[in-house]
Amino acid sequence: MTKQTIRLLMPQWQGGNNPNYSFGAELLAWLAPDNDQPLIHVPVQAYDGIPLENENGTYGRKQLLEQLEAAHHIIYAHKPDRIVMFGGDCLVEQAPFAYLNERYSGELGLVWIDAHKIVNPRLARGSMETVKEIWITVAVWIWAPFCY
Repeated sequence: MTKQTIRLLMPQWQGGNNPNYSFGAELLAWLAPDNDQPLIHVPVQAYDGIPLENENGTYGRKQLLEQLEAAHHIIYAHKPDRIVMFGGDCLVEQAPFAYLNERYSGELGLVWIDAHKIVNPRLARGSMETVKEIWITVAVWIWAPFCY
């Protein structure tokens, strides 16, 4: 039986309140080799220059919930066996992980590749003003059941 894998691109930035996360997700999806797996875009509200609203202690709560629901609907419409996730902030894994955890009753494996800036003030020469934010947070999560 052929296993279906989908690749989701979700350039969500609101969870980290950092619009650069969108670019990182798009760049990572662009760098990933083409294959026969569909690349599905999860709709994400683009940064429009307006600061996110703090709702019940969470910035961008409304957008995050809408985007989570969109990812959920896409995943359940395709019913994949595996998911490759190209994401921005660290909340993009919630819908895929919940789906696959349910599908495989917790018997699954996770490969998480994450890149982000780590600034240690003790290592910086001079003031923190001189430290440029040049790192872009990107993450790829690959979930698949353990093979027995």
